[in-house]
Amino acid sequence: LKNFLILISKRIIRYEMIPTDSRKLNSLKSVFSFFKISIQNITGFSGSVKSSSMTSESNLIYSTMNKFGITVVKIHEQKMVELSQISEKYFSILTERRLKKNTKNRDFEDSRFYCSRKNSLDLFNVIETILDESGIFDAASKLLGRNVKLVDVNPQINDKTDNFWKNIFNDVKSFDFPSTAYFHRDASGGDLKAIFYMNDVNEKNGPFSFSIGSHDMSISRLDDYICETNDRILSSTDSESRKLFSHLPAKLRQKGSFGNDLLNGSHLSKKLLDSSWSVEAEKGSIVLFDTKGVHRGGMVKQGKRFVITCVIG
Repeated sequence: LKNFLILISKRIIRYEMIPTDSRKLNSLKSVFSFFKISIQNITGFSGSVKSSSMTSESNLIYSTMNKFGITVVKIHEQKMVELSQISEKYFSILTERRLKKNTKNRDFEDSRFYCSRKNSLDLFNVIETILDESGIFDAASKLLGRNVKLVDVNPQINDKTDNFWKNIFNDVKSFDFPSTAYFHRDASGGDLKAIFYMNDVNEKNGPFSFSIGSHDMSISRLDDYICETNDRILSSTDSESRKLFSHLPAKLRQKGSFGNDLLNGSHLSKKLLDSSWSVEAEKGSIVLFDTKGVHRGGMVKQGKRFVITCVIG
């Protein structure tokens, strides 16, 4: 109940749409910024969307996203060179951090570098320019019905030593690893994510996967809240979490992170796999997707994957 109430409070102020710098509340300026943005989010005041600015590129992005929930946009070669040069230092820091961490204890957070606009303004600026010139910002504004902004920027490295996606049901002997492992939907919704492929991505080094059209599924806000609350406190597959989850009333036994729980060969498993697009693409590709859709990040089996994940909202 405590987590449920905290979650509702975050949803009211659209917490995920508040930039990282303003969430820390470590100065009077950040406190003022936090409350200012929270009030804007509550009232919905973000300015009217100017549809006249839509180009043929942004209209194509909009229509594809509206129909499928996902699209891929190619970065201009010159901008990709600039992005690679600027992001190199952040990937270097992340590489050093990962080397210091025991691979057995490495979790999802160890694969990411959380940038702030204050400390990584150069990276924010080049990404905003790319999102603007490509038509993504205009298309996202039309999709979400408000003027959008770049909220978060997170360089990320994954390789085969990452086990956060495969370290499940460790107490179960002769475990049949689910083909739908790690599939989930972001119950909060209300935003889009853009994944910048910083190297070529193939079937071995962790392509992003998305269930086509799943962004259009109809789920009540209450069920969204229930799913996300359970994702935060009962999403683990260890025996104690499974026991607690199974003791909940039927209405409360819901998850957004459900891929690990589907049995291989089941109707739902087949349905999800048949509808999924595993996005293999060249360096310089942007995978733009609706977070309400069912998806999973890169599960690297060979080589490495360098990406920059951005929240647009």
